[in-house]
Amino acid sequence: MNFSFLNLLPVEQKNAVRRDEVRRTVLFLAALTVCIFLIGAVLLLPSYLPLVFQQNELRRTLDIEKQAVGTLGLEETIKDMRIFSARAKAMQRALMNHPVASRLIEEMLNHGKDGVVFYGMTVGKDGAVAITGFARERADLLHLEERMKNSKKFSEITLRLVDIVRQADTEFSMSGTLAPEFRLSSARQ
Repeated sequence: MNFSFLNLLPVEQKNAVRRDEVRRTVLFLAALTVCIFLIGAVLLLPSYLPLVFQQNELRRTLDIEKQAVGTLGLEETIKDMRIFSARAKAMQRALMNHPVASRLIEEMLNHGKDGVVFYGMTVGKDGAVAITGFARERADLLHLEERMKNSKKFSEITLRLVDIVRQADTEFSMSGTLAPEFRLSSARQ
């Protein structure tokens, strides 16, 4: 039998021993807590203090930027940019739908092999067409007129007599009428 756990001291002394044990335990735990706190402070303060200073600096920078926005009128500029962006998107949508006239011009420009350069083309809603350009030779100009008549995109196409008579380097004007299916008014229906 092991009697080491038996305490044969009187009750007062037993209580004094127990109080001393509790006091030592509390002191040990307090010292341990203080040590842990000190170690944590030593490890965390070097990284925490710069964060506090950076936060203060960021607040100061934000205040400066708000003042700059107010004095420079950036809100109005941003509003104008949004309006411009909306208009640009509307134009983009409008330009994505090619009207009949643009398809006609594109087709005419793709036939640049015959020595003809187009300066301009005007297409009215009623189908009236006026074309100006330059032809190196009369044969090129006549070939263009024949090609346009045979394309069935025009119900009528005419060249001025002055332009037909010249042999070379002719600045010409053509006029005509688009076929009904190629008119601007039929493209929107």
